[in-house]
Amino acid sequence: MKEQHPSLPLVSYEQAKRLKAVGFDWEIGAYYEVMLMPLSIRAEGSRNEFYSAPTVALALKWMRDVKRFTCCVYYMGTWSKRFPHSWHWSFSDKKTLVKSSPKDSDYRSFEKAESALLDALIDELENREHRRKK
Repeated sequence: MKEQHPSLPLVSYEQAKRLKAVGFDWEIGAYYEVMLMPLSIRAEGSRNEFYSAPTVALALKWMRDVKRFTCCVYYMGTWSKRFPHSWHWSFSDKKTLVKSSPKDSDYRSFEKAESALLDALIDELENREHRRKK
């Protein structure tokens, strides 16, 4: 899969490393190459270690399509004076709510909430792997 949209934010370097560790294997055009930080297009024949750098939206699509999570980012509006315009997220697996953003979260943009959702999903996969190994 080689889809990228130039105006959508890419995953961070740390997210890219963690995505690879949980199995992200879609072929895309942008990579973090360990010897050529911060971001590069992977050169043919490069022997450096690399991590795919998908957009956050594409990484979430992978979570939905491959890992079978249901996830969303939603706007809460002006529900509180303390958090006048905040975005939130939630995800579930097999019809059971697994996690949602903390009540006091203050994501001021869709993109920040989306990135936090990706982190939470990666955390969930890492925790499941850790529990499986015990």
